[in-house]
Amino acid sequence: MTNSQKPLILVVDDSKIQNNAVCEMLKKNNFETIKALDGLEGLDKIESNDVSLIISDILMPDYNGVDFLNMIKTVHPDIKLLVMTSLETADDYFKQATEIVGEEYIVHKPFTEEQIIARVRKLLSVY
Repeated sequence: MTNSQKPLILVVDDSKIQNNAVCEMLKKNNFETIKALDGLEGLDKIESNDVSLIISDILMPDYNGVDFLNMIKTVHPDIKLLVMTSLETADDYFKQATEIVGEEYIVHKPFTEEQIIARVRKLLSVY
């Protein structure tokens, strides 16, 4: 990525409504986005795009968020990760996601635009 390019953010969520809403929040705040509806599609998008940050749901069909996050951490450790979820903190998937990204980078649904944008800016060092 050159200095003139904006960081590209991949939003991975099987809910088209949630995916579109997060992308709109990001675009409104001057970020570039692409979408994927599950982890497998997300992996395809990563291979063909210069992704700086992934915002992913945990519970998704076909390839769940925990497996997806583990794959990204292993294969693309330079890509930053942010998780969005409606899971309770006691849920095993939530605990696994916390181990991967840290509790600071998990946002609970429903979340506000400010919550997402603040974490995105922190992860990308854009203020």
